Order: sequence, then structure tokens, then C-alpha cells
Amino acid sequence: MIYDSPHLYRLQGLELGIPGTVLDNAIRQIAVLRGANLAPILTLGHLARRIGAPHGYLRAIIERRIDPYEQFSRKRRDGHRMRIISAPTPVLMSVQRWILQNILSRVDVHHASFAYTRGRSVAACARRHVGARFLLKFDLHNFFESINELRVYSLYRGLGYAPLVSLELSRLCTRGSAFTSHRSILAPPNDKYVVVDEYRSKWLGFVPQGSPTSGAIANLVARQLDNELQQLAEENRLSYTRYADDMMFSGAGELSRSLCRDIVRKVRGITSDNGFQLHEKKTRIVSPGARLVVLGVVLGTDGISLSREIKQRIERHLYGAERFHVHNHANHFNFTSVIGFINHIRGLLDFAHDVDPVYAAPRRERWNLVMARDAASFLREPIT
Repeated sequence: MIYDSPHLYRLQGLELGIPGTVLDNAIRQIAVLRGANLAPILTLGHLARRIGAPHGYLRAIIERRIDPYEQFSRKRRDGHRMRIISAPTPVLMSVQRWILQNILSRVDVHHASFAYTRGRSVAACARRHVGARFLLKFDLHNFFESINELRVYSLYRGLGYAPLVSLELSRLCTRGSAFTSHRSILAPPNDKYVVVDEYRSKWLGFVPQGSPTSGAIANLVARQLDNELQQLAEENRLSYTRYADDMMFSGAGELSRSLCRDIVRKVRGITSDNGFQLHEKKTRIVSPGARLVVLGVVLGTDGISLSREIKQRIERHLYGAERFHVHNHANHFNFTSVIGFINHIRGLLDFAHDVDPVYAAPRRERWNLVMARDAASFLREPIT
């Protein structure tokens, strides 16, 4: 690429009639970003060319003239309440995947954060708590949607991107709240971008659950939260982890009411100070002697095992798929597509293998036999 050499970059720029001061600023910007191992992005047009996406389409997203998301609901783990998913359209999906691969995934997340990071898993998260006598569990309310585009803009600025590019990247990774009925965020007065008047918007965007970039953005925005909670844990000889919106503290010493009150109060304050909110009804204290479960993984004295709930779910789906065929079983459990059901089972089996490969191996064999038997039928018959 021409910007690999600042000399060639400047020469070509001058030939195109670009002022030398503009080229000097661009060269400095490229050096900063490449020094941080981040993809240099100088303008929206530059980003469009690098990705191969239509410039006008990206501009329409940034100006909030279109809403390139498909919204649907999915049951939460409790099986009752619904989680709103915003899936980007194919073009925006490819743009966000490029941003994830070339920018966000190149930034280190906190060592206590285990979700949405290659090489980390639920099992690895649970292993940090092996040997504990008690657990303190916390949940962040509306984890993704509590991160608005101003916080995403600040993230990109902190990585070294120019103000206008940071705004554009933040708009490409957030969904305009004006397009939704469940989340409306009024924008504060802002005269900063008078040069691009079309970028003005009455409403802020938020990080949508369902986008490729959302997990990485949430982890990076939450780095200060993780830092402060890790410090709190160390001060009290506790172990701290966060898996997306699930935060856990564990201890191997004595559990007292005063310690619990103090930790809950400080976690609430730290969470609020960092722009997040605790889901108060989900705060749990698991006392010594009770079964210690972290994200579906049971903690033992020297290791981890699958919870009976996870095993029952795997056995139920395997039995149903074996007896009634994949298509019929997926339809019975109200999956919106056979592919979605298949991905769900694969995820469960991968999770089981990470925790207990001896248990998972024969279940994988059973699933592979079912897939081989039913592949032709479910590809031909979509769920209605």
C-alpha cells in the first residue's frame, strides 16, 4: 500500500494537489495507528475503499438516514423474558467484521474479562474460582445498550483515531436509538461537527446486541470497571471475573455479613461510577456449603464439572433430535430456523467439551450421526 512509505505517500499526495500540511497530519496519524498495530483510517472514503463497501451506504448509516438492522427477540437463559437482538444487514455485517478484525481485536482486554475474546472461555472463567468457599454474583443491567455512541467515540479517540473518523466508526458500530421503541437516548447539545452538518442527530446510538463488534467494544469500554473491581477483589483476598454482564467474586476464607455488605455497596458504587447499572434482583450471595456454580459450571475442590442443568439440556435435545428428527425437534422448541438450532447444539457441545471432554465425546458422535441422517431433509424443509 502507498502509505507503507511516507515518502511515496507524500509524493503522490502532492501530485494530486493535496496541501503539504494535510499530508503531514495524515503521515503522523498513520504512524500513530500503525505503531499501535491498528489499521490506519484517515477518512470515510478511505475506509470504504479498504473494505470494499459503498461509500454512499456508509454515509447514510453515519447520518442516521437508514437503520441497517433486523430486530428480533430471543428467549433469555431463564426461558421467560425476551432479549432484543439487532442483527446488521449483510453489508454492514462485513464492515463490522473488518473493524473487529483490524482494529478492536488488536487491543488487549482486561485479564479478568473472559467473553468475546479468542482463547478465553466459560471454562477458563470458572477455573479462576476453583477452591472457593463462597461466591458473590452480580449482573449488569442492559450491558450493551447502556453503552452509547459517545462512549464508543471516546474509545476510538483513545486508540488514536482522529475526531471525525472516531465519530464515523462509532456510528458504524452503534444503532440509532431513533429507530427503536425500546431504547431512546437524547443527544446532548454539540457544536463540534459543524463542518459536517449532516452528521447532527437529535438521538444517540447505542451498542446493539447482535453485532460482531459489540462484544469487543463492551469489553474495551469496561476496562476501567474491571480495573477497579479487580483492585477491590485484591484488597479483600477475593478472585474477580467478568463474563459479558456476569460479574463474580469468590473467596476461600471466612464469609461475614459485614464483608458481603461492604462488597455489594462498593460494587454498586464502582459500577455506577463507570456508567453501568447493577441488576439488583440478580445479586446473589452463595454461602459456604452450598453448590457453587459459575455460568453453568460446578466448582469442585480441585476442578470443574458440568452442571446437571446443562447435561439435561444436552440430553433432551439429543434425544428429541434422534427420535423426532432435527427439523421437527427444532420446530417443537420454537427455534426460528433449523440452522439456529444446529448452532445452539454445537455451542452446547463445544462448551461441554471445554469443561468435560470425556462426557462430550460420545454426545458429539450421537449428534454427528443425527446430522448425517437428517441433513438432506432439513435443508429441503424450512421451519414455517
